[in-house]
Amino acid sequence: MDEKLKAFLEGLNALKSGQEETKQEMQKGQQEMQKSLDHMQRSQEETKNELKERMEKGQEETKQEMQKGLENVQKCQEEPKNSLEEKINSVEDEVWKNVEK
Repeated sequence: MDEKLKAFLEGLNALKSGQEETKQEMQKGQQEMQKSLDHMQRSQEETKNELKERMEKGQEETKQEMQKGLENVQKCQEEPKNSLEEKINSVEDEVWKNVEK
């Protein structure tokens, strides 16, 4: 009977030891999964921030280009206006010269 009890206790201890090893392996696996998840979340956050920065930069560049375009349009409108005013003034001067004669 002692042999059977001894064998039973050894089997029970082996089972407990195996359960403990399995528990530790599962905890290690969970920790590795958590590290992987944390890394993935950091990577997603970095990607999100990078995309946000690129969008803001693109919007700023577009805004500057549109401002330059607007300035060019205004300049193009101003030049003919100034030229026309000069011609009108020149004609007025000629008219006044002819009137004074």
